[in-house]
Amino acid sequence: MNTGIKSICCVLLALCFLCGCNGGGIGSSSKPFPFSDVQWSTSQDDVAKIIGKDVSEEYETDDGLHVLQFNDCEYDGFSGLTRYCFNGDMLAQGIFETGYDVDEYKHFDDTFTSKYGEPKTETNAGNVWSDGDVNVGLAGVTLFGGKIIINYTKPEAFNQ
Repeated sequence: MNTGIKSICCVLLALCFLCGCNGGGIGSSSKPFPFSDVQWSTSQDDVAKIIGKDVSEEYETDDGLHVLQFNDCEYDGFSGLTRYCFNGDMLAQGIFETGYDVDEYKHFDDTFTSKYGEPKTETNAGNVWSDGDVNVGLAGVTLFGGKIIINYTKPEAFNQ
């Protein structure tokens, strides 16, 4: 993965990990990832079965997460890729990434604000919504060809 994109993902992860508040119900959803049927309890072996595709790329991050990437995925009518990041046996993050478009970014920002309320954290890189159990990060990156990165993070998965 491009070093610049890795750095941006790390910043978004840090924001998602550090934020926490009550309300919003993000973590209580029976479908925690709106872009797939994967659950927080899903094992690494079962992700590909649930997605219905072969893993496009599999790698370890510098901080020890095991990542399964799937290309050609859809979320809200937008095409992109998904990544599922495991800390040991525990699913820690689900990520959807698509090309950058101002209207797409606004679509996701409006959708999350409508669903989860005002963001807990707003930065130049994006926004983070949190319910204390799960954090949702939305980043719009115009570097490296441009990306919109949506990151669902379960901070407790980093405390094991």
